[in-house]
Amino acid sequence: MNKALYLVLAMIGCSVLHSGAKAEVIASCGPSDGQAYFLESGVVSSADAGFQPDEITEGGLSLSVTDDAVDLLFRDATGQISSATGSGGNVVLLNVSDELIHVLVVYDTGIASTAESYIFDIDSGEVIWTQSRATPLISKAVVFRSACRFPMQ
Repeated sequence: MNKALYLVLAMIGCSVLHSGAKAEVIASCGPSDGQAYFLESGVVSSADAGFQPDEITEGGLSLSVTDDAVDLLFRDATGQISSATGSGGNVVLLNVSDELIHVLVVYDTGIASTAESYIFDIDSGEVIWTQSRATPLISKAVVFRSACRFPMQ
């Protein structure tokens, strides 16, 4: 059995054995840095449109399993934790291969929509993730990278 699939199945098994809703962490990742592209629309002027460096210097993200569901947890600069599902996201485990775990999160509020794709690489100890967001005020796409630890490895 491949390493990534073993980690996911082991975490689901541990969660099912525990009757509580305690999240088991598969990956814990730190700050992210990358590039964003802003469309000229809403509050974004032509001078501000285009590629720009982007980073999340405080906080981080974690991939977790609660009972039989995969979720992403986000820690902001103040230490507050929120989850993708708790924020209305639909989290889908797309693929588990020998060394990778691929997760998709889609949010749709009717006014705004966001799609995020996370590829966790166990061997390199990192996640690369993208976000595409379309709102009346700001529409942008970003790609980020973050270093991660895999506690069950």
